[in-house]
Amino acid sequence: EFRCGKDSLSVPELMNGIPTPSSLSDISSKNSDVEEFIDSALLRFSSAWGRPYGFIQEQDGAIIQNLFPIKKNESEQISSSSKATLEMHTETAFHPWRPQYIVLLCLRGDDNAGTTYAVLSDIVQNLDKETIEVLHEPVFTTTLDKSFQNPLQPDAVVTTPIFFNNASSMTYDRVLMKPTNKYAQNALNALSQSIEDVKQVFRLSAGEVAIIENWKVVHGRTPFTPRYDGTDRWLKRVMIRSAMPPARDVRVVGDDGTYVVTTRF
Repeated sequence: EFRCGKDSLSVPELMNGIPTPSSLSDISSKNSDVEEFIDSALLRFSSAWGRPYGFIQEQDGAIIQNLFPIKKNESEQISSSSKATLEMHTETAFHPWRPQYIVLLCLRGDDNAGTTYAVLSDIVQNLDKETIEVLHEPVFTTTLDKSFQNPLQPDAVVTTPIFFNNASSMTYDRVLMKPTNKYAQNALNALSQSIEDVKQVFRLSAGEVAIIENWKVVHGRTPFTPRYDGTDRWLKRVMIRSAMPPARDVRVVGDDGTYVVTTRF
């Protein structure tokens, strides 16, 4: 359970009467006092895990991202979808500076929206030595998340391994990742099946926070039906790294050490 301060109201109490937006441009300035209060507490909490940061290509570099269903995206593989199953992935699988941790604060929940996840140590148990070796090789490609693509940043193809450092960390995207040969295809199929075999689910309610270790956990989301009436699911997301990327790839934006990754592909 997340609290904004020792004597403060709970998140559900703070959010009472504040509707879930239907687009990022609908986040109203009239709610800024409440949101700033929650955001400030969320950043203090997140900083215990490392340095919060954003990507210049995603939500204009926002350090705290707002995730809620957007009608035009409801069938897409993107965090603002709803009616489609959000397939298993690690966050920003294509990016060299992908987050180490992801913090998800639920402002408003939906019982049908379950966060699916699978832990790397469990996944590896179902894989043979040959498959694990192939997954360490740069014989896979992935493309950019839809949320990163804009007129200044078209799609791109990135070659990558899936496993790193004796299978102690990983990057993965079930939809975007492709094999480059038959051995890679077999390994990718085995990995996908293992993920399904050990997959679990949790559901966030208003006022609850989850921390996902992005290098060791793949996650997704079950489908749900939004109402677009101001009562839909609404999360705030913070991405965190314990070590900042090289100075050439970042712009520090806050006195608290928050920064934006400026890398483009």
